[in-house]
Amino acid sequence: MLNNTPYKEILFSRLKSLSKPEKIEVVSFLTEQLKENVLPVFIFKNNSLSALETIVKYLKEEHNLSYAEISRLLNRSSKTIWITYQRAKKKMPKKLKGKSDIFIPVEIFQNRKFSVLENLVSYLKQEQSISYKEIAKLINRNYRTVLTVYRRFRKKNE
Repeated sequence: MLNNTPYKEILFSRLKSLSKPEKIEVVSFLTEQLKENVLPVFIFKNNSLSALETIVKYLKEEHNLSYAEISRLLNRSSKTIWITYQRAKKKMPKKLKGKSDIFIPVEIFQNRKFSVLENLVSYLKQEQSISYKEIAKLINRNYRTVLTVYRRFRKKNE
């Protein structure tokens, strides 16, 4: 994004003029902003929730986002988000737990042309270059399911 652009130079020159505490504050702020805009892949390992329920539950419980904020992030109505969260809470009252080295940008789920699972699998396959077998393992789905979802994504993308 910022590679080889004047914006990068402007940003770095302004950062240099900040004091150490100010730099720490800026980095902390940016880190928090980034966290809200990415999802750890471990949350999708849970099979008792749909992919959308998982995302909504995670954003609501871990980032304390409002239904309106989640609906804006996911390009869905707040009513849909509210219903999805209520359903997810019933199915799984506990918080999602785990660790992950792979993070998924929330904005990929804004594309309503594809299902949530299609967006997830296509991102992992195309952007992260992860094999079908590894994707299946990461999201706790059958290998053939992952393959079918990706084929469906490609067909819709033609």
